[in-house]
This record gives sequence, structure tokens and C-alpha cells, in this order.
Amino acid sequence: MKKAILMLALAAISACSSHDSKVTSTDPNWLRIGDEPKGYPRTFIENINGNCTKVTETWRKGSYQDQAMWTKEQRRATVACQ
Repeated sequence: MKKAILMLALAAISACSSHDSKVTSTDPNWLRIGDEPKGYPRTFIENINGNCTKVTETWRKGSYQDQAMWTKEQRRATVACQ
């Protein structure tokens, strides 16, 4: 579901942007322009109401109007809570 929302947001940004060479994101946690985000890949355990998930986050490099564009990817796997 989050990926679908992200893809819709990216489509809206690219469709609604002018012909300028700048792109902005309202959520820098999922989309960044410029340098590669530091400290990735990272893995952590997320515990929501006793349901634990191992989350691995990485960034995928793309480009938009000759700029480096980074989009976050998450892989999730159910794990036993400790």
C-alpha cells in the first residue's frame, strides 16, 4: 500500500512540475534529490501491538531532469518478537 501511494506521489510530482530543473518532495523520508542518503542500508525490528516485522531499508537511484533522485525501498518479513 505504501509503495502504491509513493508511486502515485511520484507521478503527481512529475506530472505537475513545471519545466524547471528542480523537483521537491514534501516527504524527504521517501524521496530525495541530490546526494545519496547516508547510513543505508539499515535493518531494524518494528513491533506494532505484539506483531514484529524485520524491516530493511535501502535507496534506489534514479534520475529526473539530469538530477539524481533517490527513492526509499523497504523489505519486510514477519519475525518472532523477543
